[in-house]
Amino acid sequence: MATFDRTIIRNSSDIPIAFTGCFDDYNVTSCVRDSVLSGFAIITAFVCAVKLYNLFRNQHSLPNQYIIFFCGLVQCILCAINWIYLWKYSIIYVIEFLKIVQCVVVCRFYCTLAAQIYRKDHLASRTVPLSAVVFLLAVFGICISGWATLKSDKVDCLATQWILLAMAEFVNAQFFLLAGLFVTKKLNDVRTLDDMRNSKKRELWGNITVFEISAVASVVHDAIFKARKFIFHYFHRIILTVFTMAGF
Repeated sequence: MATFDRTIIRNSSDIPIAFTGCFDDYNVTSCVRDSVLSGFAIITAFVCAVKLYNLFRNQHSLPNQYIIFFCGLVQCILCAINWIYLWKYSIIYVIEFLKIVQCVVVCRFYCTLAAQIYRKDHLASRTVPLSAVVFLLAVFGICISGWATLKSDKVDCLATQWILLAMAEFVNAQFFLLAGLFVTKKLNDVRTLDDMRNSKKRELWGNITVFEISAVASVVHDAIFKARKFIFHYFHRIILTVFTMAGF
């Protein structure tokens, strides 16, 4: 999700609170905000580090959790540094990419599980992994294009790459939702203890709910920013046309 770059208005005498912080353009409220967010990020990074340590100590065989917690560790560290001090769009693109990597890894796991449950081995072994790689390459290309087109003389949060990244996250969440429906249907048919089955379903749908909320929030946020830009540009042109026709 895009964030305003503070550097573009540091010379302004009337700086909105959204552009202030603990260092340049100091503001108490902004500093508390950034410190709290960074504190939560550091705590989450510590949790990811502990999880990684336990995975290595227990020699966990599956790579999914290694990737998820490593990306989470790096992402949280970058978030803390960026919120408290840097506020750079280049860092935000890296954070967004790591977030989508985590989403794709989780989605790939459940899509593979659903394919295996329904005995679609060719989907589990070829189609799903290949689709995940192609999807991540496309997301990586979007991040690189956004990074390459950064400019210091405009508000880069209105760049098209943000809405594309939000849509990529939304599409991934829908595949996760679809895989969850197939897995749930099979779980309902399995004869096992109700407590165990319900526990698995709660875990699955808890993850799906979080992914859907995050994806929808990202799309709505960036769509609003793009709509504001379009509306402002449209009405600006109308006003110019009216003044031109009136002879001003």
